Amino acid sequence: MGCSPDNSMCEGFFETIKNEFFYPNDWKYTTCDDFITELEKYLIWF
Repeated sequence: MGCSPDNSMCEGFFETIKNEFFYPNDWKYTTCDDFITELEKYLIWF
């Protein structure tokens, strides 16, 4: 188990993904393949 400063950059990155990509979208009818495609497009943009 690492200490908090070790994980801070990674935690900040995942928080950004959740706030900018995941939470604002309705994923109810999205397939796993479609989600992965959209996530890849977001990561390339990011």
